[in-house]
Amino acid sequence: MSAEIVTDLLSSAFRFLIVEVVLSFLIQGPGYLLCRIFNKSVEPDCALSTIVGFLFWILVGYLSYSIYQFNSVDACLDSGGRYNYDTSVCER
Repeated sequence: MSAEIVTDLLSSAFRFLIVEVVLSFLIQGPGYLLCRIFNKSVEPDCALSTIVGFLFWILVGYLSYSIYQFNSVDACLDSGGRYNYDTSVCER
């Protein structure tokens, strides 16, 4: 009996975390803010906000990876090494 209550509470908390925090705040929030720049009548929970939010986070991930790659090449060259772009290895 008590195990069912705990399971239901954890399930509800997990569902709240996924739906409210991840979807609404982290995805639809930036999407809404970006859409709001171009269209003042956009709704915060519309499909356009969700799509733009996903695209925003994909762009953030791509830019983060690009900056990481640039910094690793730069650190190799600054330390006097030679960066091999074919194998992505710093040769010293």
